Amino acid sequence: MKDLFISYGRRESLAFVGRLHQHLKLAGYDSWFDKVNIPDGEDYALRISQGIESAHNFAYVMAPRCMTSPYCLIELEYARILGKRVIPLSQIVIFDTPAKELSEGDKKVMIDFYQTFGIQGITTNTELDVLKRSHELIGKTDWIHTKEEYTANDIQALFDWQAGYENNWYKHDDLAYLQTYQFPTFGKSIDSLESVAVAVEKLVTKHQDGLT
Repeated sequence: MKDLFISYGRRESLAFVGRLHQHLKLAGYDSWFDKVNIPDGEDYALRISQGIESAHNFAYVMAPRCMTSPYCLIELEYARILGKRVIPLSQIVIFDTPAKELSEGDKKVMIDFYQTFGIQGITTNTELDVLKRSHELIGKTDWIHTKEEYTANDIQALFDWQAGYENNWYKHDDLAYLQTYQFPTFGKSIDSLESVAVAVEKLVTKHQDGLT
């Protein structure tokens, strides 16, 4: 069993999640991170489900791409169905989201998921619907603030970096590599990674100890 499954949107959050995964692993915590824990050629959806099932806690990185993604919503729904402790990490708060229509393929994915688990009365036709449902599932759980500020140039720089780094994620299973690797920085961090990691570790440890 892993201590933590991390759900996130790559567009804004990949570097942050990489740093958090690195920090937690070096501190002795085992977190599930798709870039490290899904080998090339594997069934992605199946491995995601198995990753959620095999983790005690579910961290949800709240940023625009994650909060409006039907696939991240499915991960959050599944974590709630399994009764996982959900840890919301508020990286970027969305104040205004257009009611952009989901693709027909994404709508079908959502319909199939809800039918499989017998969940009725949920409408997810637009990104705004996804955002509202995400907030409903997160509920009043205390958020851990992980605020970062990005410009359009920062997002592009992050995209360019991840495209060039894609074949190196497997190395993040190697503690010797993690101890020396320095992630590039993008945008401006408002909340320090150290404070975020301490808050996450505290919640994970409370779960291990059987506390609420």
